[in-house]
Amino acid sequence: MKRLLLVVLILFPFSLTAQTPFSGDSARAYLQVIAEEIGPRPMGSPAERRAMGFALMKFKEFGLDDFYFMPMSEVPGDGERKPWNTNSGIAVGIKRGLSDSIIVLGAHIDSATPEVPGANDDGSGSAVVIELARVLSKRTNHYTMVFCLFGGEEQGLRGSRHFANTFGAMDRVVLMLQADMANGSDWLIPMIDSYKKSTPEWLVSAAYEEMRALGYGTFSYPTHFFTLNYMTPQGGIGSDHQPFLERGIPAIDFTSDPTDNIHTPQDNLALFIPSGLKRSGDLMYRLVDRFDGNIPDRNTEPYYFLDVAQYPFFIPMWVVWAVIIISLVAAIVALIAVRRKRTEPNRDDRPRVPALKLFLIALIIQAGVWLSENVVSLLKGIRYPWITDLTGYVVLAFLGALIAIWVSLQFTPALRLSRDPYRWYLRTFVWLIVLTILTAFSGPRLMLYPAFALLFIALAMLARPAWLKLLLWLIAPHLLFRLAFNEVFPLFARSIILQSPLLDVLTSAILHAGLIVFFALWSFPILLGFAAVWRDLPHAAAYFRVFRGRQGILALGLVFAFCVGYLLFQPSYSEHWQQIVHVDQSLTLPDGTMKGFVRSSEYLNGGRVSAEGLDSGITDRSHVVKLAERTIPDSSWLEVNRLVTARLDGGYELSLRLRMKHRPYTLSVSYAGPKAVVNDASAPFATSTSERQFAMRWTAFPDAEMTIPIRFATQRPDSLTETIEAVFVQPIVPVAFTKDLTTTIYRTTVRRSDTLRAPF
Repeated sequence: MKRLLLVVLILFPFSLTAQTPFSGDSARAYLQVIAEEIGPRPMGSPAERRAMGFALMKFKEFGLDDFYFMPMSEVPGDGERKPWNTNSGIAVGIKRGLSDSIIVLGAHIDSATPEVPGANDDGSGSAVVIELARVLSKRTNHYTMVFCLFGGEEQGLRGSRHFANTFGAMDRVVLMLQADMANGSDWLIPMIDSYKKSTPEWLVSAAYEEMRALGYGTFSYPTHFFTLNYMTPQGGIGSDHQPFLERGIPAIDFTSDPTDNIHTPQDNLALFIPSGLKRSGDLMYRLVDRFDGNIPDRNTEPYYFLDVAQYPFFIPMWVVWAVIIISLVAAIVALIAVRRKRTEPNRDDRPRVPALKLFLIALIIQAGVWLSENVVSLLKGIRYPWITDLTGYVVLAFLGALIAIWVSLQFTPALRLSRDPYRWYLRTFVWLIVLTILTAFSGPRLMLYPAFALLFIALAMLARPAWLKLLLWLIAPHLLFRLAFNEVFPLFARSIILQSPLLDVLTSAILHAGLIVFFALWSFPILLGFAAVWRDLPHAAAYFRVFRGRQGILALGLVFAFCVGYLLFQPSYSEHWQQIVHVDQSLTLPDGTMKGFVRSSEYLNGGRVSAEGLDSGITDRSHVVKLAERTIPDSSWLEVNRLVTARLDGGYELSLRLRMKHRPYTLSVSYAGPKAVVNDASAPFATSTSERQFAMRWTAFPDAEMTIPIRFATQRPDSLTETIEAVFVQPIVPVAFTKDLTTTIYRTTVRRSDTLRAPF
């Protein structure tokens, strides 16, 4: 028996170490309450508050030393975004330790919109934190444990920023661990960066070690995505660990695959893989156990991070700068060397505008890439056939590029392109130098990408063997292309299509044209570099002789046709990725004019619209159906009353009373008028002012009855235009759209405008 146990330990070294007190079943039970019984939880909604109340109830049940709700009544504006009034906050639980130093364990409890249950993003992370509160409350900890469920993460990390700015013991926080999505999909990503700071190396290394020790394999780290993601101070996709990192506190977030169906109505419990709860919970528990009472340091300086063969590598920024400088030096050396053997020294012998001619070829190649999907779209009768799986369409795009290259080769002799490698390399050099300078504003990590291309094209020009020249050129565009088509590219592509109902034919054509031009510019230095390498090769024409002939296009055409045929039989939508249809209605008061549309970025054909007793099928390839315009006498959707009182100082006070049929998803009240009126307006809410407007906004689902006191200073005979706009998730006139694998989202906008005059 002992020998058998020894064999098991040798063959399966992690099978026993994966056990921690964390219960995946308990976490799933919490998730069921959050994502299914409570459901969608946008920032400030009653559902978000109920979810926080559930967490606080569990904190009390677990016997935590303290638990409370930290309110957040307004979201400050930043940049072009205006402030919001809200009813959000943070659910906080505290388990005191032997020391008053603090470890924060966090997740965000809000979901993206009223239609998104947020089982994965981030009900799962919230369930992990609640279960960690249970298991850590049963032991004596050296550090004090603070469990936070943040509201408003989907609106720009609002809850965590509010916590970081108002929590009285922030100076005692020594570590922050975040769980943002704990699905059981293959990827688990350590998010380790903010704009200028990175998670300490000791914490990242420890996370990798614990993942392996627990038997969960290792992380997947999308280096190129994160390089692009943090190129601006605001960042792109982030999580609630960032406000802690920005304050110099060691922090890390663990996120499951961001290309899962997050931010869609299909982010539900039925499609969630619960094994990820145990994985994230075990990992965070082991990190707490490892660093409880033993935090090495608070070094959060940036570095360039690589995951090589499932092991972490931290590249100091001075090394990145050194690579950039070496690239510039190598490029200059190559420029001098190539200039010495130029073949067109006389200006009169040079072909004109060679780069412009080559850019025409770049446009043709990119048209082949971006328009290849349209072949499947036309044959299949589906506007965006790649939603479920992009892989086959990447292959199709590559084949489309090869066909476009073949077409270009047929007329390149007529273009009379330069045969001097120096002229091509000089333009490559200038283009990539400019691109490197333009990326400098975001730091050396982004500069590395054009510098890498510059280095390998320079090496290709200096190399002697033809095979080595071509190999070095093939390596050159790797980082630039990986930056544009990074690991999370499918998330962005689907988000643009699924969440935008306004992509009509013209807009889609403009989008395609923009993509073709942008990527032609992005890839142009690589094409210039190829021209330089090609003209530097002896007997270069022989390499393309077979490809540019009839045999080449026949072979490409057959492979392209086979790929198209294969994709025609692949599903475009699925249980995980459904077509989203928007039913938008608008009501203008007081005249009661109602308009409505059923629209989607995808074709509506095959669906049925039922409204006001009418039931009709849609057979044509349209993506917008206009509903009958009519007059609705029902003013109960937005009832407005005002009590106006004049003041001795020449102004007046306005008590605005609103009564609405339902809780609105969002509400805005604005006043526009002379500058003197707007500048002196005030209200006991978060407001935004401009030269001629004063406005207030609320989200999500404020009370259906509200009284808003407003003060104005005015001069006779000043007048104001009052505009009230409420957006509801209930339709005015019931409309149903039915089609397989389709989700319908309802929005009703009720708008009322009145002219107000000073009461004297």
